[in-house]
Amino acid sequence: MELKEEIKIPEEISIFINRDKNTYAFYDMISPLSNPLDFQNSYIKVNETSDLVTISEEQPFPSILINAITPFTTRVFFGTLPAIDKFYCIVDNSVYFWSTNSKSQEVDYYVEEKHSIISFVSSGIKNSKVFKDEVTAVIIYGGDDFLRIVPVTEKVVGFDSSVFVNLSIIPMCSHTTDTGIIFIGADDGDIYRVKYDFLNDSSTQCTVKVENMTRKTFLQKIKQLLQFTSPILQLAYDEESQILATLDRKSLIYFYKVTNDTLLFLSKFDPTAFDGLYNNILVSIQSIPKNFDSTHKFVAYYTDGARLCFSVDSFINIVSPSVFRYPPPFLPGDAFFMGTNSISHCIFVCEKSIVVTKENHKINENDGNVQELYCIIPFDCDLLSLSNKLPNIPPTKLVNHPLFWQHIFSPQPSFLISVDGTRILNFRPSYEKLAVFINDEENIISKEIYDLAKDNIDEFFASALLLATKQPNKKEKCLLLIMTLAQQNEEVQIAQTNNNNLHFASSGFLIRLSRILAGIWSQPIFKEKNEDLFEINERYKKSQLNHYKEIMALKKLCDDYFILLRKSSVKKPLDFDRFPLLSNYMVSLSNTIRFLNIIEKVDNKVLTKALKEIDLKYRNRLITTEFGCTSRFAQPLFDSLHELCMKIYEKVPQSTIFDEIETECPEFFDKSDIIVFNSIKIIMQEDIFDNDILNKALDGLILKISRPMNIENICHYFKEKNFINGIFKLCMAKAENVDPTHLAHQWFHHGRSTLNSPGQKEFDERYKFYDIIFRFVEEAHLDLILQTDDELFHICFYYYLLENNQLKRAVSKTTPYLKTFLELEAPHLLWRYLASHQDYNKAAINLWNYLNNDNDLELRKRIKYLKICRRYSFSNSLLKQKIINTLKLALIQNELLERTNNKDDYGYYLLDARDLFIELAGHQSWDLLLRELSFEPVNSEKKFVVSQIWQNYFKQTLSDLRLQTTTFLIKDLFTHLCEDKNDNDVIDLSIIIPFLEEYKYDRNSPSHYGIKLLKSVGFNIDSLCDVYISILEDKYITDDVRCDLIDVVSFAITCNARPDKNKIIKMNEWLTEHGKSYPNFEKVTRTLRLYLM
Repeated sequence: MELKEEIKIPEEISIFINRDKNTYAFYDMISPLSNPLDFQNSYIKVNETSDLVTISEEQPFPSILINAITPFTTRVFFGTLPAIDKFYCIVDNSVYFWSTNSKSQEVDYYVEEKHSIISFVSSGIKNSKVFKDEVTAVIIYGGDDFLRIVPVTEKVVGFDSSVFVNLSIIPMCSHTTDTGIIFIGADDGDIYRVKYDFLNDSSTQCTVKVENMTRKTFLQKIKQLLQFTSPILQLAYDEESQILATLDRKSLIYFYKVTNDTLLFLSKFDPTAFDGLYNNILVSIQSIPKNFDSTHKFVAYYTDGARLCFSVDSFINIVSPSVFRYPPPFLPGDAFFMGTNSISHCIFVCEKSIVVTKENHKINENDGNVQELYCIIPFDCDLLSLSNKLPNIPPTKLVNHPLFWQHIFSPQPSFLISVDGTRILNFRPSYEKLAVFINDEENIISKEIYDLAKDNIDEFFASALLLATKQPNKKEKCLLLIMTLAQQNEEVQIAQTNNNNLHFASSGFLIRLSRILAGIWSQPIFKEKNEDLFEINERYKKSQLNHYKEIMALKKLCDDYFILLRKSSVKKPLDFDRFPLLSNYMVSLSNTIRFLNIIEKVDNKVLTKALKEIDLKYRNRLITTEFGCTSRFAQPLFDSLHELCMKIYEKVPQSTIFDEIETECPEFFDKSDIIVFNSIKIIMQEDIFDNDILNKALDGLILKISRPMNIENICHYFKEKNFINGIFKLCMAKAENVDPTHLAHQWFHHGRSTLNSPGQKEFDERYKFYDIIFRFVEEAHLDLILQTDDELFHICFYYYLLENNQLKRAVSKTTPYLKTFLELEAPHLLWRYLASHQDYNKAAINLWNYLNNDNDLELRKRIKYLKICRRYSFSNSLLKQKIINTLKLALIQNELLERTNNKDDYGYYLLDARDLFIELAGHQSWDLLLRELSFEPVNSEKKFVVSQIWQNYFKQTLSDLRLQTTTFLIKDLFTHLCEDKNDNDVIDLSIIIPFLEEYKYDRNSPSHYGIKLLKSVGFNIDSLCDVYISILEDKYITDDVRCDLIDVVSFAITCNARPDKNKIIKMNEWLTEHGKSYPNFEKVTRTLRLYLM
């Protein structure tokens, strides 16, 4: 059935996710290098520093650290390891570590090396082959001629388990790859690779290999000895493009491609030789954090705070400067010394202040004049360093947009160190700006709120929902605010007849939901770890519990908002019915994510076997198709996961995870599924065809019909075993289960609204199982399935048969609702039903009415139905005559169609007699005109028309044809004209014979051609003879013609004609006197004399 459906919620989520993907990242929108935006238009100062960032109180350094720094100290360096939340301080050859969250005056860890100096400290990813699962990261530090790799757990730093590496250089900085391999920037200007691993699988001894990756040749060694190189100060790595950038003391930047833990040199950038805007010195370089799907990957900072962005061409592996940004305003006389990038923010660190900027562009904006908000925070002491903590999130293009990332993760802090102690900077997410304007006043919609909402009301709704989640005390005000603004916007847009721009509150819920799901929506659930092993995708491992909580919190807000709408006295919004659907969908989503969290505990070998043994269509849905796939060809995700769950149960039925699944997400498994599982196993056995066994298995399925089961797959097995009764009973039981209150019936009979009216979803669910019956059951089983008293099933079945041109299969059946359905939906088939039930007169009337009302019916089919209609009208003489006349017209029109091949004009609707006459005359179809006139009375006025048509027929139609063809056509014409030729006004022999004889003379045909032809088609010989005799009475005919006509009369006499003898006497006398030269004189006179004797 073609019932129009609304867009499904997953499709709407995909729309918002794709919209987010198509939004430009900040650096993609900055004006190109050749035309940078001027300073004045680049930055907008905020009114309050707290609009962008909050700063904690200063925390003094641990006392032991203060005591360790003496006048004899040669090196002191402060820094932060944000990935493991540690501050550190290098004091000559010692390093002190303390927690960024601690207010204690004690350090957490302290290490002193035998070497003279420690040159750097960093953190990185562990080598999982060397360090155990408890290890979350490694601390890497080094000094003169050494490097140490220290494992870190959540509780301890394992100096005793560290890996020590002897070096011939001084390491200055490092970067760790995903596999734990370390790249070191060294004092000699080279990059070294450090690989550490166990000697073999059974060994506990760790081996280390150090390799120079950038200087291999002898000539390069000479350059090193001559000190042509410069120490590397910084390493920056972009994880998407896998490009490593280095900055050395000469302000030169080198770019390398990291492939299989090797380096490929790409390009070099020298700011002093750059033919661009600046010929200045660079002080730092950083990768743009989490800037996925953008070509801009790195930002370098000049000594004055200006930024130069580098883009990557991945096709030809070239890194080049692309966009330039003037620095923000600084305090007068303040000196900039470093810049750092965070998500959507930049921090410029000067000697006496910091400047914080925040990207200020809209979703879907692509404007080269994009601006940044900024604030200046002065300090009374010298600043030493600043580090940003980045969220551990999967690659997402829009993560750099402030409106996006606030939904994905909490603001990540930055750690500021000054000479007086440490501070923590926290960026303010966008939703907190709304919190400032929601107060306790009765009128919660202030001018500030209107200003926030006007640019993008959908995003405003989503931010309000986020605020309601983060600050539950503001929930009621947030929901009321959303309802009020949505109502006002709807009224304004409808008044402007601008319905395409309607913004609904439900859009805010969908945006919020799409942001929560952004990291997993486009990813398959399982991935292949190696050729023989599958595992759950990392995307689902990292933040499943967070997804679950966030979705359930949004679901609660959705329910509360719906209650608010129901209680409100205002007009219900157009999206009112969306909220229960959204709520149900979020329950399904959260249960799915919770289920994935549980089966993560399944051994990968068991999981792999289960995945490989489920049907290919389910396996593909789980390992190749993205989570949020909306294709109608993809298997439903729930069905695929349930199939996997039952296959895992088959492998490890005693596993405790099934108790957890039954408790946490029983949709996927409960004890009832065991009965279903065993019943399906019986059905699937190839050697079982016994109906008693199959019925018992069927009873088990129907008993637990509310549990998930692949109905269509089960029906396939029933079909193979010819167990049709099982197909019907199982599908009807499931249809009743999904709609026990028969809401689908009410929806179907009350307008079938395409909006989310009650019953539409139930109808869709019911129809899924009806459809299985329709497709599986053959005509031989119609009596079985039509026994049901389910009215909706009957109607849907009739629709199915109608759309597949098979409804005539059912019209002979005596079933409920069929006659009414035919009357309303298929009147062209009602006659079949009536005829099958022996009501022939009504069948004829119904078919006759249908033919008169349907102009699109093909002519040939119309003729077929007219013949049937004529057959059924035997008891209704008046109707029968109408049908006969119409049929005759239809047959003539069909002949015209075949001659002209003009299907558009003659192939469908039936022309009336007048229009048909005009069309036939236009095409000079004189024989068809004669046929049309043959069943209409011909008055004296029409006699002339008939005579003219006959003349045209002989003069035009037959003039150039062979005599044999002419004979055939004339005979065919007389066959069609009338069954009783003597009572047909069109067949007037006094008109026809003169034209026929004239045609005979023109073609030099035999004397008896005309009379023989007319006699052969059934004309009475006496009638023919009388017409010829009447023609002889014309005194103006020539002697030759008269002789020929007398010969024709003599032929008629030989054929038993009995004309008036007095007239024959006169003929004979004239012929004897004037016709002795006639070739047949002797034969004709002999015949006449014999007749007169």
